[in-house]
Amino acid sequence: MQDDSKEGVGWFRAVVDSSYDAIIGKRLDGTIISWNPSAQQIYGYSAAEAIGSHISLIVPPDRLDELERIMADLARGRGLRGYETVRCRKDGSRIDVSLTISPVHDASGAVVGGSVLARDISEAKRTEQELRESRERLSVAVQAADIGLFRWECATNRVIWDDTLRALFGIEDGQTTFSLDDYLERVHPDDREDLLAGVRESMDRGTEYEREYRVLLPDGEIRWLAAKARPFHDSEGRPLYLTGACRDVTDRRRTQEALASALEQKELLLGEINHRVKNSLQLASSLLQMQAGSGAPEEVRRALSEAGGRLITVARVHERLYHGAELQSVDLRDYLARLCDDLRESTAGGRSEIVTKIERLAVGADKAILVGLLVNELVTNALKHALPQGDRCEVQVECRRTAEGALLSVADNGVGLPEGFDVARSTSFGMRLVNAFASQLGGILEVSSSPKGARFALAFPADPAKA
Repeated sequence: MQDDSKEGVGWFRAVVDSSYDAIIGKRLDGTIISWNPSAQQIYGYSAAEAIGSHISLIVPPDRLDELERIMADLARGRGLRGYETVRCRKDGSRIDVSLTISPVHDASGAVVGGSVLARDISEAKRTEQELRESRERLSVAVQAADIGLFRWECATNRVIWDDTLRALFGIEDGQTTFSLDDYLERVHPDDREDLLAGVRESMDRGTEYEREYRVLLPDGEIRWLAAKARPFHDSEGRPLYLTGACRDVTDRRRTQEALASALEQKELLLGEINHRVKNSLQLASSLLQMQAGSGAPEEVRRALSEAGGRLITVARVHERLYHGAELQSVDLRDYLARLCDDLRESTAGGRSEIVTKIERLAVGADKAILVGLLVNELVTNALKHALPQGDRCEVQVECRRTAEGALLSVADNGVGLPEGFDVARSTSFGMRLVNAFASQLGGILEVSSSPKGARFALAFPADPAKA
């Protein structure tokens, strides 16, 4: 028996010494009589320093009243379990501890002291404080952003929401728990089916839920909410709940609707302006054509007819610009290709060929009009005069980007220009227009001619921000 008793005492001491918690024995007068290795690690005092000292060695001065109460309760046989307080280390720093204090009795049952089990909970306290501060920051951020939080529990069909969401729905009675049906009653009838379908899809597929929908406030006002949520499932894939947030986006939706309405009105206005300008140009062209056929001399009739044709060209250019994707910037590739298609049909009746090789190049609308008028003048002139009447003419229109800007050229397969031709000194009204357009574009016009055809090349600066 004696050997078993010694072994038991040995095991008990081994358990105490290997414990991660501080285990301290003390008498009723507060004298420390035992101090395990973890007590040394937690408090910083060695067993030699602690044993024989008063337990107040590790109690902060402002906690001595607390110590007196604990000792008084201990003398009456009352202990503590999981009591959180603060104690001091040897270096003066404070640590958070959880104390479990049990009275120790002698053989007669009288209380002679106590055993103290102390656990360092400083790290847990810091984590708890950081979590609390994080929640406070999140709460402040959510309130500042006017975001309401909700949670739909699948099993009970209950929707729980916070005060902010209650305010977004205009509810003043303080109720924050509803059934899903009650929630849907507050949603605009036209949006309920889509909202519910989105919730079901999110729960079935485990995907994020995101919707914008209207809600009906008690006073009849309609507001727009944007909702975003995540579904949660158990380990077997069964849906548990959907939790997320809502925010009021009414002002943004109203702004978008106002912009859409303004754009629609703008389109209608532009369409009406385009229609009126085109009709006015066509009317002016028709009047010139009528005047040309009224018995005037041949030279006058030809001049009036050409002027009418140029007005039609202006109308055609205006039409192409109106139907373009942008009003401030025009892509020359699409714009000139369509313009040349129109010229082939209207000028040569489809008998001649206009070949285009144009790179994608964006220029301002004003510059695009000048380029269009210039191409119209050169192509029309080539189709009329490059070859004898009835022969098939081919005109090549090219435009490409250069280091300085852009290079536009119009060439034909005709008989070439008259000997000694100088575009800068030409008295032809068409060539005077070509020179004027080239000058307005800020370009340099070069002309070359041979028995195999003529070529007009214009180098002009492109818009830096749009090239």
